[in-house]
Amino acid sequence: MTPTGRPRYTVNMQVLKLVRNRVAIGEPLPWNVRDGNRKLLLASGHVITDEAQLETLLERGAFVDAEEVKAAAARAAGYVVHEALAG
Repeated sequence: MTPTGRPRYTVNMQVLKLVRNRVAIGEPLPWNVRDGNRKLLLASGHVITDEAQLETLLERGAFVDAEEVKAAAARAAGYVVHEALAG
């Protein structure tokens, strides 16, 4: 992890193909999106605004770092637990 809490990237980054049902249109992305060469296409927090934009991204080939997916899932689970305890 970097001092800002973001994972450090290595050449051996394991990437997963981005699938449509993992993207909520109108909501910030919880992870960076990369192309097949691992070049950054969209930064975490970017908002996909419509179906056409998502379709273009998927057709181009979009991938996410497996570690970022795990971290986002852990944050989401923590949020759900926190909300349940607060409620």
